[in-house]
Amino acid sequence: ATALEGKTAFVTGSTDGIGKHTARRLAAEGCTVLLHGRSKQRLEKAVDEIKRATKNPNVRGYLADFESLEEIRKLGQTVGSENPCIDILINNAGVFNPK
Repeated sequence: ATALEGKTAFVTGSTDGIGKHTARRLAAEGCTVLLHGRSKQRLEKAVDEIKRATKNPNVRGYLADFESLEEIRKLGQTVGSENPCIDILINNAGVFNPK
């Protein structure tokens, strides 16, 4: 058992790169991992890959585009209602707005 086993971690921007690697490590340590992404296809692929690689069934994906405040609100409500306790929050999502 690890110190992270049984904890719930929410990692934004976790469909590739550092976010995906972080989510995978947390899943390998026994966390329930909540992934976030803005592309349904990439999010589903990341969830499947992490479940397969870590043999941890407690990996779920949440879809939201952080450029939309309405989607952020809905994400917060959904994640909060489905997961009463978030032990670890990793804010990795980036928003690029070249205006």
